[in-house]
Amino acid sequence: MSALLTLPKLDLARRLARGLALADVGAAVADVRARWQADGVLHGELVVDLREAPDPVAALQAMDAALQSPDPTAPWSYALLVALNGPWPELPELVRDAEVTSVRGVLATLDADLAALAPTWQQVQQAGWLRMVHAETGPRLKQAFLLGFDRLVGGAGLLREPELLAHLRAHRLPVLLSPSAQLAEHAEATWAQHPLRLLTDAGVTTVIGSGWPQPVAASLSAELEAVSRHHHWKLEQLRTLMTRNAEAAAIAPEARFGIARQIEAWRHRPHAAPAAKGDGWSL
Repeated sequence: MSALLTLPKLDLARRLARGLALADVGAAVADVRARWQADGVLHGELVVDLREAPDPVAALQAMDAALQSPDPTAPWSYALLVALNGPWPELPELVRDAEVTSVRGVLATLDADLAALAPTWQQVQQAGWLRMVHAETGPRLKQAFLLGFDRLVGGAGLLREPELLAHLRAHRLPVLLSPSAQLAEHAEATWAQHPLRLLTDAGVTTVIGSGWPQPVAASLSAELEAVSRHHHWKLEQLRTLMTRNAEAAAIAPEARFGIARQIEAWRHRPHAAPAAKGDGWSL
């Protein structure tokens, strides 16, 4: 069993605007949940784009219902993160109307004007939600730090910004990396050039996600395997990485600490035989 932070981005709301039925949205999200659980996921996070949904409340309700495990005893938690590409002051009220408690954060997308998001960002912070910014290089990274965030997605250019690195270290702000997706998007040319190892060596809290963006269908198991193979990381380093994933997760503190404790128990457990195919990483 494994603990992870996954961020596949679904633009199902846009497809709703083109006539996709809510039942089909629910089926697609349920398929994501099934794939996560087959991969040994304890906590999954789904970024949802509601910009063109004709009924965002109904869309949120359908996605939330589909993420619920059919097995109530399963050690499973999840969160919905709403994609933001512009100001949306009505969002907290919309979520309250939907009565969906699994909405726990927002993601400022790459096409978002970060300066224009400031008022919405303040409302999000007051709601107690996770604030996440997708920023890779240059001035946008500096804008992200001015705006303030709880988690950074990307950040390939951080190694050229020593002041920002120092700020990340001082405040233990996590940087979420999805190496396979970043390579597919050509944000980095090769595994050797990917900043994961250098950011980790620089003392930055790095976490690994899978499935970002949606066309990259890597599971976390596959992502960790690739990290281990290309960066020559040992099992202990992967366990540490997963502990950081749990600490950065958009879940209640008691659940977060519970996952971290479970990983610590795995850390001190004797090495077990490899898990059967389909069971994910056995730690």
